[in-house]
Amino acid sequence: MSITTELRSYADKAQARLDDVTDQARSNVTDLRGKVDSFVSDLRGNDQVRTRLDQVSELVDDLREQAEKLPGYDKIKSAVDSYVDFVKDYQSKVNGQAEKLLDKAKENDQINKLVDTIEEKVVKPLRDLINKADEADAKAASAAAAAAPAKVTAKATAARNTASRAAKAPAKKTPAKKA
Repeated sequence: MSITTELRSYADKAQARLDDVTDQARSNVTDLRGKVDSFVSDLRGNDQVRTRLDQVSELVDDLREQAEKLPGYDKIKSAVDSYVDFVKDYQSKVNGQAEKLLDKAKENDQINKLVDTIEEKVVKPLRDLINKADEADAKAASAAAAAAPAKVTAKATAARNTASRAAKAPAKKTPAKKA
């Protein structure tokens, strides 16, 4: 074999290995993206979270209305606006950095393995426990519902038996009083 043939063979093997690694990385990123999207949609779809956000929004609106009624509101508002603008700018910078970190994390195989491990060893067992608890609660509720009519039936039967005994018993004669 010539050196050129060996180098070409080595380059072909390296390219094939690179293609495999690239495909695996794309697959991991796609899986992680799906998991993150699922997590975010779960948070957004959670009725409790939505209810709390609505309550907080209403509270903020009420507080804003009360603050606007205070004397000197305009002066306070103008003084606070600069700080609010600073916080909004800072928030946008932090969000940008967080998105960059998330993008880097999606590309990292170690983080993908960590997410998979957490999913396997923490999330799935917790889901199983929650499902078992829900099933146990459902069984207990159905057992209680089945037992409740039985108790009512037993009470009704006892009441009927008492009434029938009273009806069957002979009436007692009371002696006449002598005057």
